[in-house]
Amino acid sequence: MRHRAQRGARVIMLAIAAAWSCGVLAAPPTLPQVSGQAWVLVDHDSGMVLVEHAADVALAPASLTKLMSAYLVFEKLTTGDLDIEQPIKVSARAARTNGSRLGLAAGDQINLDALLKAMVVRSANDAAVAIAEQLAGDEASFVAAMNAKAAKLGLTVTKFANATGLDHATQRSSARDMTRLASRLIRDFPDQYEKYFGLREFDYGSARHYNRNLLLRRDDTVDGVKTGRTEAAGYCLIASARRTGMRLIATVMGAGTEDARVQGAERLLAYGFANYETRRILQGEAPATRLRVWLGTEDHLALGVANDLYVTLPQGSFDRLRTHWTMNQDVFAPIEAGQALGRVALDFEGRTLAERPLVALADLARGNIFQRALDRVQLWLR
Repeated sequence: MRHRAQRGARVIMLAIAAAWSCGVLAAPPTLPQVSGQAWVLVDHDSGMVLVEHAADVALAPASLTKLMSAYLVFEKLTTGDLDIEQPIKVSARAARTNGSRLGLAAGDQINLDALLKAMVVRSANDAAVAIAEQLAGDEASFVAAMNAKAAKLGLTVTKFANATGLDHATQRSSARDMTRLASRLIRDFPDQYEKYFGLREFDYGSARHYNRNLLLRRDDTVDGVKTGRTEAAGYCLIASARRTGMRLIATVMGAGTEDARVQGAERLLAYGFANYETRRILQGEAPATRLRVWLGTEDHLALGVANDLYVTLPQGSFDRLRTHWTMNQDVFAPIEAGQALGRVALDFEGRTLAERPLVALADLARGNIFQRALDRVQLWLR
């Protein structure tokens, strides 16, 4: 019977279906008018797509590329492999990088903090290459790390060829991939995200440089994330905003003008906040239900979800959300914390919006001879 329970637990594993993979919610009738080749609006906490257009089409990402460069830097800062104040020597190759620049000269010594600000706020390509060379020895090795991380994060369309976002025949991403990357950046490195991507301006030398994300100055609820523009990419913008405890991320790629990308992101955000709401349905690592377990030191074991479970729905619709619990039968100790022993599904109007494994929240050891004997009698009498 123990083997049967263990097989059942394996069947439950990885039953995850958030809207990143299951599509768009039924939309309220008046959709936002957006000009661009592709766009998408996503709730950060639930991952649910509220509206999209050509979100998986491969496009030139321009300086949205620098989100991945920043992600890799933030990883190294978190692990202690980098020091934010460490000086970095600018190579001749970095100094002559084309496109948007801070104006670095070969041999300059500038600390990582200033280079990050330049890369994020000014979108400086010379700073991006200097960072790449510091982290990986050369830009090509850094790009290999960028692509490896893209694959690990599930960015299925994305392929990087440089660290800057300059046009290249094989450098491609999608509105969905870039939105997913922005969401992971916010979730995995909230402090660094706030420090750099919400920065409206910074001084370097005798010059003041302003963030090209105009929404940071137009809308106090916007706290990032990045702009991009090249000839092949057109005008691109990812904007993240928080209102009433809800964070939305709007991405516009391939707009024809700067005004078009800004207006597109504004309209997407306004549409989302006006028509949807997000709620936390289950708290991660908190008891959600209890399961009868046999032959253990305790009769019952608390189950829950590993991470917070959020759902986004049209406003006023949560009374139609249904929760379905499925638990494994004939489960026997010992049980390890984190072992999947059931699942919870959230259904809305006949459609499964999210599904998560229910996992053991603590270890449960095998009971003593008397506890096991009593349970065997109860099993026999059932």
